[in-house]
Formats: sequence, structure tokens, C-alpha cells
Amino acid sequence: RRTVLEALVRTRAANRALPPPSGPDREPRFPAERLDYLGNVLNEKAAAFYRRHGVQEIEPAAESGLDLAGRKVMTARYCIRHQLGWCRGRHSGPDAEDLFLVDEDGRRFEVRFDCQACRMEVYATCKPLSGDRG
Repeated sequence: RRTVLEALVRTRAANRALPPPSGPDREPRFPAERLDYLGNVLNEKAAAFYRRHGVQEIEPAAESGLDLAGRKVMTARYCIRHQLGWCRGRHSGPDAEDLFLVDEDGRRFEVRFDCQACRMEVYATCKPLSGDRG
């Protein structure tokens, strides 16, 4: 039995797949060489991970205090236009340029619509409403 067991262990070891070689040349490549704020890289560990996978330029995450004026801050399948009954497919209503969200600090966010994909996008804007605090 001991001889058979040793033969099985040797056969198993000979047929075991070897792990792929590791090192910087063997890391899988990230599909882009540049990450913008949407990549959500907030700390050095995340940045090191992306650099190890070939990313050359990394913009910090929005939470880092980045100025988001004119940039997309949210994409949603929920559609305000549809909720208000102003869906372009069924009713007429104000153009997308006329629709804004305003937060409690008076910051304005432009709402843009992609009716083909049935979604809306929210963009930060640097234009405060007149008379607002922000």
C-alpha cells in the first residue's frame, strides 16, 4: 500500500498545474491608460493597484475635493421627465436645459436626458441661482 500511495502522490504532483509566473510583466492590463474621477481612486493603495495594471494617469475621486463644475455626478435609470408626465415619447414639456435640481446649499445641478437609453444624467454646474446662498 505504501508503494502505491507514493506512486499516486508522485503522479498527482507531476500533473498539478503550475501557477502562472508573477511579476510586473505578467499582470493583466487595465483596458484604459487614463482614469478620470469616475474611476473613484481615493487612496494610494487604489492608485498603486491601477498603476500595477498599466494605468498611467489617475485623476482623484470626486470625494477628494475635486471641482466638479460641468462634470457628470450621477447617471440614473429613474427619469424625472417620465415621473412628471413630460416624457418626450408621450407628452410635451420643458427642454432638458430648463430642468435643474437645487440642493439645500443652493448648488444647482443640470439634468440631461438620454431618451434612447431611458436614463438621465445629473451634472454639477457653477451657475448658482440668483439670490441663493451658494
